[in-house]
Amino acid sequence: MNSHDTADALRTGDAPTLLDSLSADDPGARAFAACGVQVHALDAPSEALSSLAEDENWIVRACAARAIGARASDPERASDTLASLLNDPEAAVRRLVIQSLGELAITRHASAIVDAFAREDDPLLRAASVRALGALGDPASLPTLLSALGDPGLLGEAVQALGALGDPGAIGRLVALYTDGVNGFIEWWIVAALRDIGAREETLALCASHPSASTRRMLGRVAGEWWPDEPAVRALLRAMEDPEPTVRAGAAFRLGPRKLDAATRAEVLAAITRGLEDEDADVRHWCEETMAKWEEHANA
Repeated sequence: MNSHDTADALRTGDAPTLLDSLSADDPGARAFAACGVQVHALDAPSEALSSLAEDENWIVRACAARAIGARASDPERASDTLASLLNDPEAAVRRLVIQSLGELAITRHASAIVDAFAREDDPLLRAASVRALGALGDPASLPTLLSALGDPGLLGEAVQALGALGDPGAIGRLVALYTDGVNGFIEWWIVAALRDIGAREETLALCASHPSASTRRMLGRVAGEWWPDEPAVRALLRAMEDPEPTVRAGAAFRLGPRKLDAATRAEVLAAITRGLEDEDADVRHWCEETMAKWEEHANA
């Protein structure tokens, strides 16, 4: 089987040809076949993929790494096979191995990825390591991910990985990073990371106090996820008094009916009632919509 035929099989999803090509003499055919296993979710023999992971051609090994991670019927065994490739001489292979290990989420391999992060200089490989450590969720990875915050090229990856890790030990560094000033994308990722960690008060406080209206608009989205918890209620009520109309409109949209105590319910309805007289048409619109929902809820 040659690479041209196997490339056609990859394009058309010809499973028999792809599986047969895993043992082809042509390295291009083997590489296309491994890609086909991943792309078309084929049930390939694990022995065949393990053999390709040791292929003399690095492109074949790279494709095999992705196929092993994607089609692992035995994740434990597959992760052991992949971990053995962390010292592959080709950076591209090591990067795809780390990516696949993160997707398999076998936590015991986190320490090996920490070691890889420490010794690697390749920026793409270091970024893959950070993402994988977040996905693996090993608390022992926290110091490595916090150190990655100091690399401007990894800042976004590190923030998102800390959110995925979910360790409260990251809260202080994330809040400090936000306070020091970062660009809008990083700000949102910090807010999302704090949300994922469960730092409700810190998340809401950062959004509410930010000078940028676009960041304060995040408040409605984040508080809406936690509504009607008390910190979220307070945050949305404060947002109803924000000088920026889009912030007020977002808060009005999210103040819909929930089970609240009588006093809090009265505060919410009072804020919505005031909003019906807002100078901004969008704010009035969302207050009207939300008030109608409360009335429908009361009559249900």
